[in-house]
Amino acid sequence: MDTELTIAVVGTGGALLGALIGGGAALMAAKQGYKGALEAVARTAQHDAHRAFLDATHSYWTSVKGAVNAAVELTEACIAEESGDTPDLSAYDRQRHGITLGLMTGPDGIDAAAQAVHQAGPPVVHEAARTVLAAARNVRRVFNDVGVVDDHGEGHHTVRLDPSDPVDAVRDLKTAMDAFATAAGKHGGHQGALTA
Repeated sequence: MDTELTIAVVGTGGALLGALIGGGAALMAAKQGYKGALEAVARTAQHDAHRAFLDATHSYWTSVKGAVNAAVELTEACIAEESGDTPDLSAYDRQRHGITLGLMTGPDGIDAAAQAVHQAGPPVVHEAARTVLAAARNVRRVFNDVGVVDDHGEGHHTVRLDPSDPVDAVRDLKTAMDAFATAAGKHGGHQGALTA
C-alpha cells in the first residue's frame, strides 16, 4: 500500500504541477493576447488621428491655395493705389476677390485634429503637427492682412505686404504638411502622401 500511496501522491503532485504550469502558460498567453489587442487598438487610433490631421490640413491647404491669386492681385492693386498708380484691377474683380478672401476660414479644423494627434502620439509626430498648425495660422494672418474691399468696391489696405507673402505662406504650409506626413509614416501612423 505504501507504494500505491506514493504513486498516488506523486501522480497527484505531478498533475497539480502540470496544471499550474499549463494554467500559468495559458494566463501568459491570454495576457499577451490582451496586450496585443490593446496595442492594435492604439495603433488604429494613432493611424486614424494622423489620417484625420492630414485630411484637415489638406482641405485647408486646398482652400487657401485657391485664394492665392485673389490675394496677390488685391495686394498689387493696393500697392499701386498707395504709390499713386491706377490699379490694373476692375471694381468687379476687387469685389470678387474680396468675397473669395472673406470666405476663407481659419485653421480650427487643423487645431482640433492636432489635439487628437497629441493624444495618439508619438511626440515627434505631435511636434510636426504643431509646426503645421503654426504655418496654417501664419497663412490666415497673411490673408487677413491683404487689402480689403469696402461696399463701394474701392480697395484700401491694412498692412503693406509683398505680393509674394501669400504665395510663400501657402508654400510653407505645404512643406510643413509634407514633413508631418513623413514623420507620421516613420512613427507608426498613416503613411499616405499628400497630393498637390
